[in-house]
Amino acid sequence: MTKWLMAGEIKYKEHHVEGFDSTVDAFILLLKGAHFGRLVVRVGPGHLA
Repeated sequence: MTKWLMAGEIKYKEHHVEGFDSTVDAFILLLKGAHFGRLVVRVGPGHLA
């Protein structure tokens, strides 16, 4: 599966939420199923690759 991801043959979506103050809202989205794909909460500068 890693080869397919690296080759771009598999696409995925991420739902990004910014800030520690948004974690409760993000959790509610998760419980309601209102997000799409992976739910990511960014709480600091930079990003993970």
